[in-house]
Amino acid sequence: LEVGRGEGVIANRLLQRRAAVTALDLPDATLRGWWREHPGPHYLHADAERMPFPDGHFDVVVAVEVLEHLRDPDAGLSEMARVSDRHLVLSVPREPMFRTGNMLGGRHWGDWGNTPGHLNHWSTPAFVKFVSSAGAVRAVEKPVPWTIAWARKA
Repeated sequence: LEVGRGEGVIANRLLQRRAAVTALDLPDATLRGWWREHPGPHYLHADAERMPFPDGHFDVVVAVEVLEHLRDPDAGLSEMARVSDRHLVLSVPREPMFRTGNMLGGRHWGDWGNTPGHLNHWSTPAFVKFVSSAGAVRAVEKPVPWTIAWARKA
């Protein structure tokens, strides 16, 4: 499962490695049109904080650049863990590096570098602690300016 599919670059790459991939995002007419033009994974509109899947339905749940947008990131993480049978692969912008980079690039000055729609912010240690509430964090990568965590459910 890819949560927050957007145009689907990740879901399409996952489909090259897995027999079945489901990708979801919030309702959006533009995305719906894009999905029709680019078949591949099973697409659906759903809310990351209330997913329409049974417990443990997916081997792997991937959410890249999603959690920082959620009004209730704890609920979103809990849902991702609930529908995952084994693995979570999650990434967020690494703070304060991400906002500093925005400021240095002359972006979002009025919001101190905060990208519109980013409601939540984590440093790498804070994100690892957050993700560890859903499973054992097995690896952390820090490509500039993001934090990526792989967690395995117990």
